[in-house]
Amino acid sequence: METKANATPTIIAERKRGDEKFICNNNTINLRLSHFWQWSVSDLLSNATRGILAEFMVASALGINEGIRNEWDAYDLKTKSGIRIEVKSSGEEERRGSHLD
Repeated sequence: METKANATPTIIAERKRGDEKFICNNNTINLRLSHFWQWSVSDLLSNATRGILAEFMVASALGINEGIRNEWDAYDLKTKSGIRIEVKSSGEEERRGSHLD
């Protein structure tokens, strides 16, 4: 963690493996990060997940899928040569309304 005088510490995100466990009150609980991923992004037809999946697929095709995705950049991807890429996705099928009933 980096800290500047009178500033909030900067937390550097690191790429996760999925087998990391959650800790509550200094106790490891029986939940892994992969459980959260399965719960939160298994619906590949949702608009938000589909867009992130499209970014991952383009990044993989270009060989730039190492590290982690930066949600707050002004662009989606940046090639090793510095080309900035904005990825768009659409689908014939998409999830609308509640599908968990």
